[in-house]
Amino acid sequence: MIQLGIAGAGGYARAWATAAEAAASQVKVAAIWSEDASLANALAGDVGAKVAASFDALLSDPGIQGILIATPTDTHAKLAAKAAAAGKSVLCASPVTLTGTDAGIGGNVWASLPIRFRPEIQHLKQVAAKQELGTVGTIRLSIGRASVRVGGPWYKDAGRSGGALLDVGVHAADAVAYCFGGIERLVAMEVAAPAGHASPYALLTGRAKDGALLHLECSWMETPGAEFLSFEVACAQGLIEYDSRKEPELVISSSLASQDSAPVPELRSEILAFADALNGKADALPSWQNGAAAVALISEALRI
Repeated sequence: MIQLGIAGAGGYARAWATAAEAAASQVKVAAIWSEDASLANALAGDVGAKVAASFDALLSDPGIQGILIATPTDTHAKLAAKAAAAGKSVLCASPVTLTGTDAGIGGNVWASLPIRFRPEIQHLKQVAAKQELGTVGTIRLSIGRASVRVGGPWYKDAGRSGGALLDVGVHAADAVAYCFGGIERLVAMEVAAPAGHASPYALLTGRAKDGALLHLECSWMETPGAEFLSFEVACAQGLIEYDSRKEPELVISSSLASQDSAPVPELRSEILAFADALNGKADALPSWQNGAAAVALISEALRI
């Protein structure tokens, strides 16, 4: 049984704790630490974990093998590096860094990019690799979250969160890079926000390395419970459509394939992959370098 400690007690920490409960045969959340003691106590009580008095106390617990970092974005790299230096394996929420250049994280650190574990994304990657529908012409992908409505006040600070462009954009960019072999370039546009405030909406356009045109939408403006992922991939011999708000969710329009729908909790799959990595089994998790590369793509887009 893998014993996990969670740094943070907000929405993502709670989602991870719930995912761990769904994977209770292999992992257990043993301890929670947060700078907000009331949130830590509430989450620990809900999942039957103890509360660590400090981050150092979480790291010094010999029974804990893996650390999940779910604190504000501007603390990710520092805490991940500290946990790795303490000999812990780390799964860090993305963005793992605000700059894409934190080369000192090191150790056994992986980036949380759970969209990779969605069966629809896995299917899309297989179709793209085998070119089952011919050459890909355009890729449209949208991610909608409710972060600006339910997240802590730090979300609204551009210097701490990076706004929807970075917070959501790294997941969109990584999904495309994962499925289609990389991104050649991106150009970003954000909805205007007051000085110092994070923009809640952004668009990215560009080109994948295989030549496909990209259109990525990143939103924090959804209502709680209405978060979504959707994509539309136009190929020479067919169209792949997915929208988590619709039924069936995944539709492949082609004489070569049929319709399918198979949603599963991707965070549970990610937690199980983390447990496998800690047990020395095949490593399916993206490295922190993958996460940093996605941040670098978004940062480069901002400079164009």
